[in-house]
Formats: sequence, C-alpha cells, structure tokens
Amino acid sequence: MSTRLFTHKNFHIENDGIHLLRNGFDYKTLLKTDLVEVHITRGPQVKNWMVLLSMGLGLIAFASYYIIRLIDFLINTDDIIYIEQFVVPIIPLALGIVCLNNGLRRGEVLICTLKTGKVLRIPLLNKFEKAELEKVLRSQFKYK
Repeated sequence: MSTRLFTHKNFHIENDGIHLLRNGFDYKTLLKTDLVEVHITRGPQVKNWMVLLSMGLGLIAFASYYIIRLIDFLINTDDIIYIEQFVVPIIPLALGIVCLNNGLRRGEVLICTLKTGKVLRIPLLNKFEKAELEKVLRSQFKYK
C-alpha cells in the first residue's frame, strides 16, 4: 500500500493516483496514467445544479401563487377558511429556498480530465488547505 500524500473527505491522493471515497471507503481509483489534466477552479458544488435550481424556482412560484390566491380569497369572500390552507404553502416555500440555495452554491472544485474525455468534478469542502493540495498536484500530476 502506498502512502497518502493528501487526504480529504471525498478523496485521497497517493503515488498511484487519486482514490475517490464514499463514506470513507475507496470506490473508484483514477490512475496517473488515465489522467490528462488536473486543476482546481471555482464552480457549482452539486452535479445537477440546473435541475435543482429550476426545481427550487418552481416550488417558490407555486408557493407564491398559492399565497396570492389565498390572500385574494380572504379579501373577497366571507366563507370559512381552515388553518390547513395557511400551512400548505409553507413546505414548498421552505423546500424551494433550500433547493435554490444549494443550486446557487459555488466553491472550489477539483476537475480531473481523463484520457477517455470524461471530466470528473470533485467538490472541495471548506475545510481543506488549497496550498498543500496544489503542491501535491504539481508534484504528482499535470497541474495547471
């Protein structure tokens, strides 16, 4: 077993390549010979950020429409209104805000380009030392 040069929550770098981790266990290894280029850039922290963003906007639009219709109902009628009708837009509004927040979250991302043309984006969380990672990447890979 080779020595770990850099350890992160999502991956660790060894002499033979980058080992991707899931729950602390190695599930995929990117060998040095398979990597064309490795670099760090700023980008989205989730894979399908456009889907998450559009889902968040849809949920917020639904909640807004429901609230506007509820206010119109309160103003223009004297009918009985139930408390559940006030609660209905709260959950979609909260989920929409969370989806919007996660879809717009940007941060440091390690981008690995493979010989097959596939590009892997590995999100780097807040607790990592960028200078140390760049030093390891320069010494082991073709780092830009």
